[in-house]
Amino acid sequence: MYRRSTAALGVAIVVVGGLVAPAVASAAASGPRPKVTIVSGPTVAGTTASLTYSVNRPPKTIRSRSCTLETATTRTYVGCGALPRTTAPRTRVCVVLRNLADGTYTFTVRVTFRDGRRAAAMSRPFTIESDPIVDQSNPNDQDPAGTFAMDVLCTTAYDTFGQTFTAGRTGRLTSISLYGTAIGDEPIPLVVDIYAAGLNGQPTGSSLGTGTHTGAGDAVTGFEVPLQQPVPLTQGSQYAITWTLVGCNNPPSWNFLGSNDDSYPAGETLVHDDNEGWAGVFGWDFYFTTWMTG
Repeated sequence: MYRRSTAALGVAIVVVGGLVAPAVASAAASGPRPKVTIVSGPTVAGTTASLTYSVNRPPKTIRSRSCTLETATTRTYVGCGALPRTTAPRTRVCVVLRNLADGTYTFTVRVTFRDGRRAAAMSRPFTIESDPIVDQSNPNDQDPAGTFAMDVLCTTAYDTFGQTFTAGRTGRLTSISLYGTAIGDEPIPLVVDIYAAGLNGQPTGSSLGTGTHTGAGDAVTGFEVPLQQPVPLTQGSQYAITWTLVGCNNPPSWNFLGSNDDSYPAGETLVHDDNEGWAGVFGWDFYFTTWMTG
């Protein structure tokens, strides 16, 4: 009796009296090279982050998973999401991380398979910012000689103004600050809307978000108008803030301030004419501030 090894097949063969019989073979890894991919996210909403990762092998081939959430000083083990009950050749898993404190995190997922192989760890950073911060701003601290004032009137065609801006970050717009004062004993409600700006720099499509201000305003320090729902913005994209009056009948109703020396180069003042539509005023910019979270 003699023993011969066939390394290419990973199987040992024993020959006994001229008969060939397989010996006990070592378990050979099979299937595609294991790979984990983070296919979307993390998407941040307030203090919650969600993401989806996929594995290029069926759920039944997975032996264990390990997921961590790291900061500059800590590492925490977190849930890796429920495996789907499927026989599909790929595995797709959603992970939701809740009640996170403000800060920068890195999520990492590691997967080990039943055949002993491991996929390379996959990581993705993200930031939680639950408190809004200033993104874009043209504050009322300019030279008074370069300041203009515009009245929003109820009885003329010019009853809506606007200001375009370019998002400096990707995140959620939560509120807008404007610099203006209501005129009269009973301030007229002011409705603010956010639009995507078209190639001509003018509002296009439907409103992305809206908010209402019912107070008297402030032309010096500004007043904040919270949006009913945060509006997702993309860094480098241009948007338009518009504001108009609701139910007004005692003109003039509001007076807004801005600058006429192109103090905000990434946008411009907009004026709406009921007959002609929107028109930009190059070099003029209303005073404004955008507030965003991550």
